[in-house]
Amino acid sequence: MQQIVTSFFRFAAKSLMAVSISVLALSAAASAKTLNVPTKHLAAPSVTHIDVSPFLPEKTNEAALNFVARTGITKSLSLLILQDVKNRHEIRDAISHYGMDKVQATVVEAIQQTQKYYAPQWNQLMASIYVEHFNAQELASILAKREASPYFPRLLDLQTTITDAVNARGSKMVTEARIDVLSQVADALPVTSPASLAH
Repeated sequence: MQQIVTSFFRFAAKSLMAVSISVLALSAAASAKTLNVPTKHLAAPSVTHIDVSPFLPEKTNEAALNFVARTGITKSLSLLILQDVKNRHEIRDAISHYGMDKVQATVVEAIQQTQKYYAPQWNQLMASIYVEHFNAQELASILAKREASPYFPRLLDLQTTITDAVNARGSKMVTEARIDVLSQVADALPVTSPASLAH
């Protein structure tokens, strides 16, 4: 079963990453297992509003949003959801009933739809975390020069801090997005009962 889960994760992750994903996005996704929030079934996802400080220069916020989009960090939500759902019994039951290919395609489509829905809020969340550590010029330098940027070592040093912030502030959104994905899978593959989402 572990081999099946590993195969499922690799295929689905590759399918979700239609654009090149930077090391920054992958490092943010690596902490998905720490997001252990109790689940409940939601009729429709509710998204927490991310407040931007009124003292934050608009240029810096724009630079951070551009940084999140251009580096691929925007896709980290998809990876976090995938990491969260891949071991769920609903997915294993569906694989047993419908086969790997059908379930993979269904899960990937559900995550893609959910990513689109949550992207604006997720991007702002991620941007709000990065602007706590970098200004617009520094983010532009990292984006343009990557490892050659003089600010890249600081970015690497801050990965644990940034990951902790994503866990603390993003856990509710990840949970809601995960429930939305599982609801879509349950609708498409009836063997997965929506009632089981509450357990």
